[in-house]
Amino acid sequence: MKHDKDAQVIIIGGGPAGLSAAALLATHGISVICLDRDDKQIHLGREYDGRTTAISFGSRNLLNHCGIWQGQNKTTSLEDQACPIRDIRILDGTSPILMQFLSQEMQDKSFGWIVENKDLRQALYHRLETLPQAQHITGCAVEDIEIDERNDAKGGVRIALADGREFRGDLLIGADGRGSFTRQVLGIETRQWMYRQKAHICVIHHQHPHDNVAYEHFREEGPFAILPMRSLDPASQGNEPYLHRSAIVWSDHRGEPIQRPYTTPEENRAVMSDEVFLAAMRRRVPDHYGEIAFGQDGSRRAVYPLGLLHAHSYIGPRSALVAEAVHAMHPIAGQGLNMSLRDVGEIAELIINAAQKGNDIAAPDLLETYQKRRRLDNTMMLAATD
Repeated sequence: MKHDKDAQVIIIGGGPAGLSAAALLATHGISVICLDRDDKQIHLGREYDGRTTAISFGSRNLLNHCGIWQGQNKTTSLEDQACPIRDIRILDGTSPILMQFLSQEMQDKSFGWIVENKDLRQALYHRLETLPQAQHITGCAVEDIEIDERNDAKGGVRIALADGREFRGDLLIGADGRGSFTRQVLGIETRQWMYRQKAHICVIHHQHPHDNVAYEHFREEGPFAILPMRSLDPASQGNEPYLHRSAIVWSDHRGEPIQRPYTTPEENRAVMSDEVFLAAMRRRVPDHYGEIAFGQDGSRRAVYPLGLLHAHSYIGPRSALVAEAVHAMHPIAGQGLNMSLRDVGEIAELIINAAQKGNDIAAPDLLETYQKRRRLDNTMMLAATD
């Protein structure tokens, strides 16, 4: 297919899914523009997003194909920053261990890796800077989307930014989250509901090592997860109370539900004071972690409303939705980003194969194939977590 546009693919959304799609496509020779309404410096601070992500083996492979897991150099490698999960222990109420999964029973393979979201973003930012086929444009919102549905070289998409710039491409990928502007413009409706639960997210520092064990404790007020993170370098300890770290994801249905994320210290303290929160952690974190405390590294607590979202359609004319623009689920299984990256891997493979054959990368049958392959997988995971 002849190409005279600014890029073959335009991605709206600069979160991990959108950035991964841009890196994967550009690594394989597809010209791509990734648009993000926020300035990228905002995304690199812990005050923006102190969350962690559980990376599955499949997601690890995709990130490696993007060029960031082992990376092109140490500045873009996630492998050294990720913490492997060696064992998983599942508890129920006040009973002892209900189930456990041991790496020694799985040829000593890790069950996954815990990565800090800010590290994932930074690695993707650095990778895009090295790819001549990629443009990463930040700090300006998308104002308008126009789609020419013609199935020939004249068809395509036009994206207008708030600052007056315009970009044209063959295919649009919406990776712009639960409130997706792309999805709204395409007129795609969703099925969604809230759980009347909220997830408390934070990083705790603790006295003794976690031994690379992840816990999922099903408690009366909601699931409570402890996820192992990389310990801090003693040389950079500073005023940190303890070097060992774990991520907490506490789903809680007590109190009033919230309608939006609470990310500032003032908002979090309105839900629960730091003292009460730490006291709750000490009752829930196993004794063998020793003393626990908040770190002095700038990380913050956050509270997120929990709910389910699933779009009625994954595709539109010359467009496809990925990640939370098309599905959002409860964090109980830690599969949100993994499912998103499976979307990215599927649409990227179809695009790359079509481009190599000289075919239209936004052809209706290609988009229908993407939707067919991803809908069942996502639906099953949404049902399981629900």
